[in-house]
Amino acid sequence: MAQPGWHSDPEGSGQLRWWDGRQWTSAVQRIPVAPTPPDAPKKTPQTPEQKRRNYIAAGVVAAVIVAFVGYTAWNDTRSDDSHMQAASTRSETTATSASSTRTERAVVPYEQPPVTVMPRVSAPMATTTTARPGVSLLPPATSAADAGCTEPDPSVLAAIEAALTDGRVLLDVAAASDIINGVQYEYVGANVYRSDGVTRSVSGVVWLSPGIGVVNLSGNSRDVTPGFAFGRGTFGNAGDDAGLKVQDCVSALARGR
Repeated sequence: MAQPGWHSDPEGSGQLRWWDGRQWTSAVQRIPVAPTPPDAPKKTPQTPEQKRRNYIAAGVVAAVIVAFVGYTAWNDTRSDDSHMQAASTRSETTATSASSTRTERAVVPYEQPPVTVMPRVSAPMATTTTARPGVSLLPPATSAADAGCTEPDPSVLAAIEAALTDGRVLLDVAAASDIINGVQYEYVGANVYRSDGVTRSVSGVVWLSPGIGVVNLSGNSRDVTPGFAFGRGTFGNAGDDAGLKVQDCVSALARGR
């Protein structure tokens, strides 16, 4: 025996002795005894009287179960019939009520409410003209001087006319001067017409000459003289006093033609 373990004592002691793999040692122990399982309870045979009683009890239980199931099914059927009858009664009542309501409404005559006709009042048309805030509306004029403005510098006017596109022409031309930071600025305004001189293209256009050429000042000036630089904010503004004045002069000249 090469493997160490407990084995039967070769000396016949009726115990187990430890074999260490080379020799028997002095260590011994008793052989373990397996526990004896407890005896199962013995079933006592039933007498004929006990069997008869068991059969009777089982039959009673079965009869009770059958009676309960039958009663439950009968009660459910009765409940369903009651619900159906109640629903049918409600439907008949609702239909009768609706029919009665329709009959009552049918016999009520319709009365046309009186119609009141309000007289039409024509509002008078406004005939007055409102001037811009802070600027008086000038009367019709036949010349720039008559409107309170001046004639533009001929070289400035020639430069504007040369820059017009599509053969447009200037009418109602006026000018106004202003000195800013010691420099004299000339504001030039006019109405621009098509080449036929009848169809107006743009109204109240304003240019500015700061002494070094001409620049577009009003937004609509860029539509008719796109070759000029836009000088708003750099040199002046069409809403300056001189710009507003020259636009009023242009309007007065247009009304005086």
